[in-house]
Amino acid sequence: MREDLAQLRSELDPRHDYESLDNMVLVGHSMGGLVSRMQTIDSGERFWRTLSDEPFEKLRGEPQDVQKLKQAAFFKANSDISRVVTIATPHRGSNYANDTTRWLARRFIKLPTMMVATAQDLVNQNPGIFQNADLLINSTSIDSLSPESPVFQAMLRSPKSSKVKYHNIVGLVPTRGWFSDGEATGDGVVDFKSA
Repeated sequence: MREDLAQLRSELDPRHDYESLDNMVLVGHSMGGLVSRMQTIDSGERFWRTLSDEPFEKLRGEPQDVQKLKQAAFFKANSDISRVVTIATPHRGSNYANDTTRWLARRFIKLPTMMVATAQDLVNQNPGIFQNADLLINSTSIDSLSPESPVFQAMLRSPKSSKVKYHNIVGLVPTRGWFSDGEATGDGVVDFKSA
């Protein structure tokens, strides 16, 4: 999304003549809210540290593969974004992304072969570099929504742009049942505290 927004801006307004494009608003539902929020943070080394304790410069591999991983692990906030609206977004994960649903997802969701091969090549060429190679090779979108995902910790610790205003639209559905008091704790999928 980061590259797509940059390309869109350069095609629509290459000289930055239109001030309104300096104040983009992103609206994202569920995981789209997380992707939108990622556009407004500086990574520092936090995301790389979810994969390795070694300096990134030690990484060996095909230059284009190393560059792809570098772009995914190191990034700056998009200065063109001034507001993010998230809808039912699990900012701290969802308990529905548990061991069972993650196992099922890995059975039914196949990651792109080229992406897996690239990640596997980097892992093979860099023994001892990756402490969590599974994040590169096997992770699906369901894995990344788990509250235990190290990506959430990196995201929560990353500084946000001071220019951006954030809004959350959160659903509250009361639970009804024999042993329930009807108190609303979330929308049925995303817990209120996570949203």
